[in-house]
Amino acid sequence: MSFYIKLIAIVLISGCVSIDVADVPKNINNLFSFEKRSSSVNKNYISEISSNLIVIDRKEEIKFNLIERNDKNYIWGNGEVYFQMLNGKFVKSSGLKNDLEIIFDEKDIPMIFQNNTSVEAYIRFANPSTNFLKINYEYKYLDLDKVKINNLSEVKNYILIEEKFNVKKIRWKGSNLYLINKDNEVIYSEQSLGPLSKKIRYFYK
Repeated sequence: MSFYIKLIAIVLISGCVSIDVADVPKNINNLFSFEKRSSSVNKNYISEISSNLIVIDRKEEIKFNLIERNDKNYIWGNGEVYFQMLNGKFVKSSGLKNDLEIIFDEKDIPMIFQNNTSVEAYIRFANPSTNFLKINYEYKYLDLDKVKINNLSEVKNYILIEEKFNVKKIRWKGSNLYLINKDNEVIYSEQSLGPLSKKIRYFYK
């Protein structure tokens, strides 16, 4: 599909998009990534990530299988719900009551989870449906001794990152947590996926 056809598709789907048209070209690849789910999986998993993702939602543990991997992009699914991850961060969902989609400029992706950095992105929700809204992220290292991490008994030699976010247009802000190992892999996280949903947690098993 050519760039111009993709651009027209965005306009038709999103209506009066609140994203500047000048920002569309640099985000186009992220917006259309992982549209086709593959039935085959690359078995070369990174060190602490197995083929099972355990998501805890309101104390219920739900197992997800790895569907597709492309560098640091992952798709996890359980037959009903699918998540796309970028570097351990949920950036797209399918099958939730209120699905989300987050777009980062490719040049900003290396700054995610870096101490004392800020990143700007765009987010939209399915229910109620929104246009793309600007979201700001700020990252900061936290002291592991002051934070209790559920489901993990040993957290030495890890880095704990706090991600503060703010969507000014809908007055939604909060924070997420990411536990990162020595290989720069997120092995545990607590994330908010929407203004009206409770924070979910995940780890690998």
